[in-house]
Amino acid sequence: MIRAYRASDRDAVLALVRDVLVEHGFEANVGGVERDLADVASGYRGKRAGFWVDEIDGVIAGTVAVRPKEGATCELKRLYVAKTARGRGVGRALYAHAEAFARAAGYERIWLDSSRRFASARRLYEGNGFVLREELDNDWCDNVYEKILTPLALNPPYNWCDRRCERCPLTPTCALQKRELQRAWVHAARGEDPTDPDVLSADFEEDLARAERLVMEAAREEGLDLDAPSPPEVALLDRERLRRATRTIVGALPSAMPFVQKCARVIGADTADAELWAFDVAPNLLVIERLRAELAPEIERADENVRAAIAVVDRMFAPLLAAVSSDARRRIEALVATKAAPSPFSVLPSSKP
Repeated sequence: MIRAYRASDRDAVLALVRDVLVEHGFEANVGGVERDLADVASGYRGKRAGFWVDEIDGVIAGTVAVRPKEGATCELKRLYVAKTARGRGVGRALYAHAEAFARAAGYERIWLDSSRRFASARRLYEGNGFVLREELDNDWCDNVYEKILTPLALNPPYNWCDRRCERCPLTPTCALQKRELQRAWVHAARGEDPTDPDVLSADFEEDLARAERLVMEAAREEGLDLDAPSPPEVALLDRERLRRATRTIVGALPSAMPFVQKCARVIGADTADAELWAFDVAPNLLVIERLRAELAPEIERADENVRAAIAVVDRMFAPLLAAVSSDARRRIEALVATKAAPSPFSVLPSSKP
């Protein structure tokens, strides 16, 4: 059971953290851990911060914390799991709880540093979409990671996923189902019914506004030509070739899952449909471009097969990315003004008038 930290947990939490640090070759107080944990109430106070423990049969099995960093970015802290509790999904559950809290608190990014000695933690972060930003030479031997909390409107079930999970190759590691559970958790924490049509409609309107901001930010950062004309004819993608390439990529780089999901969304789109292009394909293409740029450091370190697969994807999407136009942007804004659905595959009810 995951619950909020209590003052009475102090000794048990300190003991758990010390054991994990010593197990991985650190001193018990490296980096001022004991000082930080001595006053959790002060260091993790406020509506946008929290410290939680996972309790199993009355024993604390793991910890996690979130606190503000700067602006819309929060810092993930103190994710530790007792050696006796590993292999039971404790770390995954604690991380999911922390990310759901971050979304509910209005954060748009999660930042963290984690020692390279914590191999299982590194796999957890990369599998949940974190991107490596820096490798530090400090006492912790830290890697610095960051994750953009992509608006829910840009992720299934609001987009390409048709919920036929029994035939989906991504089901064993599906981040999409987790996102829907997180959305439900956020509303439950607020005392709201996540299935209420008014709640769903409000989610849609809020996420659509954030999605539009993300599209424009990606266009600016990536230097896309917004004045290029829309595609004059249907662009046919080799579906099977693209599927093989994306399977190779995600098999070697779990953090590429969002990139692969967006590629899957665009692969079957009719680019000659002006409205579909403007409000569905073009935004997804911009997100693909941004995610591709974030993956660049990992791709450089990957093997030859992964780099060849990425080259296939790059060649397929380059003409479409070059065709994203200011005209498409105007059509997006017009559809937003009329509160139209984000995609023909949306499962949301119509927005409130």
